[in-house]
Amino acid sequence: MAELRVTIERVAFGGEGIARTPEGVLFIPNTLPGETVRGRLVEKTASYGRAELVAVETPSPDRILPPCPLAGGTLDPTGRNLRGACPGCVYAHVRPETETALKQAQLIEMLERVGRLSDEARSRVLPPVPGVRPYRYRNKAVFHVSRSGQECRTGYYGFDNKTVLDVPDCLLTAEPLAEQWKELRSRPEWPHTLREGMTITLRWTCRDGVVWWRNRADPRQPWLSEEVAGEVLRVPADAFFQVNPWMLEPLTDVVGSLIREAGPAAVLDLYSGVGLFSLVAFRSGVRRGWGVEVESRAVEAATWNARQLGMEGFCFTASSVERALRSASARFPPETTMAIVDPPRAGLSESVRSALLRYGPRDILYISCACDTLARDLATLTAGGPYLFQRARLLDLFPRTAHFETVVWLRRKDA
Repeated sequence: MAELRVTIERVAFGGEGIARTPEGVLFIPNTLPGETVRGRLVEKTASYGRAELVAVETPSPDRILPPCPLAGGTLDPTGRNLRGACPGCVYAHVRPETETALKQAQLIEMLERVGRLSDEARSRVLPPVPGVRPYRYRNKAVFHVSRSGQECRTGYYGFDNKTVLDVPDCLLTAEPLAEQWKELRSRPEWPHTLREGMTITLRWTCRDGVVWWRNRADPRQPWLSEEVAGEVLRVPADAFFQVNPWMLEPLTDVVGSLIREAGPAAVLDLYSGVGLFSLVAFRSGVRRGWGVEVESRAVEAATWNARQLGMEGFCFTASSVERALRSASARFPPETTMAIVDPPRAGLSESVRSALLRYGPRDILYISCACDTLARDLATLTAGGPYLFQRARLLDLFPRTAHFETVVWLRRKDA
């Protein structure tokens, strides 16, 4: 297809640059605002197009050379793009401070366009908290196995979400994980122990070192220990926990400050995992709480953690969030309760949003790793519901990638 020459206006959530052409909006990856680039059209719809980056004619001063050979955004001396194979680090070509600013702009745009945030409320989106480390921060990695004859590849999925890229070293993984991965791959017998479709998971904590397993973790695997603000939480090896330990303190500081400002008598910790945000609430002066989590082993760990940390007024239940919300008002009066929600990337389902609105807690603290589903849910709770936007803050827990964490506080209009 013919090449297009365009100027990038901004970068959308997900990492693609946006340009405007007579035919409509054009998305081009690995670009930056202000750059003049050439792209080759690969997709066209009635309202937008997508192009692959061919070359950057006028590079931004914020462009840097990606340190990973698999990342996109590497240019040859003539400015031509050497297309990367790995879709993970969409900002490997960007200065870290610029990456944080791009993500902040994306959050605000998403909250305004999808979440219907008012101009007045925009001033309550606080300055972002940048990542402590641009690389070597992940405490967990999951690699996939692909076999074809004698060839064996272990790594991440490529752009088609099917082809496995061989990844000798992911620069996002913490140093101990990277060292363990290198050692495993150096074993002469290693390729012969792997099967097509297998996954290999590596997990690290500073107290336990690295543990790893194929496919599923052995349930008899000893629990791991994670340090949080001077306390220790026990975590089953395969249970969810924040992947960036260097950003745990900033995250819990932001959450704790908003809980203290809201001043609830009790919290409902929905999608509670092993009880991280219940602990933050307890350390912020809340003396009653109920954690709800569907994974029974995480609930077992949360119960153990609460007992060890003296959180006598907190309990944890293995249940769906919808079911727990139906009975919450009998134990936790909504007019004095804060609901803390930390859902997976898909956000709150329609049934959970409905159940949360029926229960009607005075405050909601929404912790999200996906600002698109966050904005969708906020539109239901605020513009279309009984809540007012109070604060929001971005924390870059996932530097170099398209993702970031956002903490939002909502309060009932009649509170």
